[in-house]
Amino acid sequence: MKTFNLLTTSNILRLRLIGPKREYPRLFTFLKIKNVPATNNQAEQSLRNIVIFKKICFGTRSPEGSYTHSVFPSLILTAKRQGKHPLAFFNTLLTSDIKTSQAALYRNFF
Repeated sequence: MKTFNLLTTSNILRLRLIGPKREYPRLFTFLKIKNVPATNNQAEQSLRNIVIFKKICFGTRSPEGSYTHSVFPSLILTAKRQGKHPLAFFNTLLTSDIKTSQAALYRNFF
């Protein structure tokens, strides 16, 4: 007997639009705010090399390794997007006070 998955793409979208945990405002932010892309293609493309690397080296062997492989690439990408050398960026994050580190990390948001 064949079983059907009730969480099809259309059902998931329906739940996000009219379900109890409505995400409608977040799903259509791109309609309200200019320059917000309608897709997450840029984010997907920035993760591509990381995913391929994990696949080639067969992932990690511990939760700590998985955490490291998720945090470090993100920080390196943040540094590159801000036009900073990753080592200088890590130096700022690891040797500066909290306020300076947060300012470096969230430069475009404050």
